[in-house]
Amino acid sequence: MDIEREKRVIKLFEEALDWPAAARTQRLTDLLSGEPEILHAVLAMIAADHSSALLPTIPPEPAELGTDTPMPERIGNYRIVEEIGRGGMGLVYRAARDDGLFDQQVAIKVIRRTIFSATTHEQFANERRILARLHHPHIAHLLDGGVSEDGSPYIIMELIKGVPITDYVQAQDLDLAARLALFRDACNALEYAHRELVVHADVKPSNVVVAEGFGVKLLDFGIARLVGEDGGRASSAHTPGYSSPARVSGERSTPTDDVFALGVLLDQLIAGVAGVDEDLHAVAAMAAQEDAAQRYGAVTELIADLDRWQRHEPVAARPPDRRRGLLLLWRRNRLLIAGGIALAIVALAMTGLFFRAASARDAAEQRFAETRSLSNFLVSDVVTDLETMPGTGPMRQRIADRARIALEKLSQVPGAPIDLQIETANAYARVGEILAAEDLRDVMDPATGDAVLARAERALRGLIAKRPDRADLRLSLAKTLYARALFSGEAKIDQKRTFAVLDEIETLLKPIGVRDSNNFSARLLQVRAHLLRADSYSTEAQYAEAIASIKTAINLLDAI
Repeated sequence: MDIEREKRVIKLFEEALDWPAAARTQRLTDLLSGEPEILHAVLAMIAADHSSALLPTIPPEPAELGTDTPMPERIGNYRIVEEIGRGGMGLVYRAARDDGLFDQQVAIKVIRRTIFSATTHEQFANERRILARLHHPHIAHLLDGGVSEDGSPYIIMELIKGVPITDYVQAQDLDLAARLALFRDACNALEYAHRELVVHADVKPSNVVVAEGFGVKLLDFGIARLVGEDGGRASSAHTPGYSSPARVSGERSTPTDDVFALGVLLDQLIAGVAGVDEDLHAVAAMAAQEDAAQRYGAVTELIADLDRWQRHEPVAARPPDRRRGLLLLWRRNRLLIAGGIALAIVALAMTGLFFRAASARDAAEQRFAETRSLSNFLVSDVVTDLETMPGTGPMRQRIADRARIALEKLSQVPGAPIDLQIETANAYARVGEILAAEDLRDVMDPATGDAVLARAERALRGLIAKRPDRADLRLSLAKTLYARALFSGEAKIDQKRTFAVLDEIETLLKPIGVRDSNNFSARLLQVRAHLLRADSYSTEAQYAEAIASIKTAINLLDAI
């Protein structure tokens, strides 16, 4: 075929790609009925365009190499090491920088010099333009680009020796949580690209790889497009099985087409894995809905439904169901529900004990002994465990409030032994300390917490007057005063009052440090008091005093 006829074939090929896919073959057949050789050539190019997939930065397996293009020795500042892949449009080389500045291994993608199509050159330039605007840890990023000495456009990218995500999870035998974590990284990368108005248009396992030292990497934006960009034709290249019906029919790619591919990918990642339920299958199925109107409208919606599933909440992918809703309620609140049941039982038990003990001292003492064990369990063991768990603030507040009510009733019963009074006062102080926690200030009125602390302070002061030798009472009072000082700071009450409280805390703790230098709780409270003093100084722009207080806290920590 001479050059003029070849140019005509390319021109007809590019025009045909703009026609509806369903009518393309018949229209070409009618147009070229007297030129079977040209018709065959154009149809062959269209078939190749449909079946070809552009190269990733580096393929998971070495591609079979052809011999039509000699490998260059250098491109720019890079020495070509080897050819690592080629496709219908371009070649990919592994290269090493050797200009003496620094060592670097890269992947260089070069357009074939045998390609004459203006559309192919435009597509390559579009890939380079899109990659230049994407900067995300899970997207292979562009390092440089240009035109080689022989006139071939090229782009230089980070070298990613990755394994397709589906192969990686199988090889590592990852559990469901680990698989979803990798999938979420891929979702985050695509969500970022969509925010930058870039549609990938070819999401598949070989383009979502896991690389040692890099984690998940999204590769190959060769057929990506900018959302809202009207220029040029819609690329008909796609990967069967991962392409939405709209992409298969030749329509322009949109973000929901990437969502479709993510749904297919998610379904593959979770297949046969322990822990997968109907809800998670429904999430994957909704993402991969053939009808775009029934699909998640954005990657963020898919991520949000995955979040709901992981929190044991009803997912948008399944219609509401009362039985399933109750089951999910139990799963996400089993600790709260169990704690509520336990509190109800404790409340009933303590109420019964209270009325029985109202008539006799022995019964009162017994009630105190039982309450001591229960209150210590609730405000010490249970709440201490819950403090390490995020999102348990409201539950800790309810437990502390229930314990406060019980302790108030018990403190009103006369004749309790001094040791039980001390334990009750210490428990009450612990309740106040719980209510003063920073993460509870959004779920309760600060005045309520301060009122509890004030009640604890009065009880502790009265007991210290009777038993000044009790270090535990002094420490409880110091903690109570510190919690009240925090409330004062939050309410921006005058500095003088806050400092007076901090001075008293120092006085209370000093004898404890003298008698027991290993009392970590007391020494740490001293550090916190100095930091609170520094914070108060800083609020009033007294920076020299703030720095001095911080240095004192650092010295105390060094001593610890």
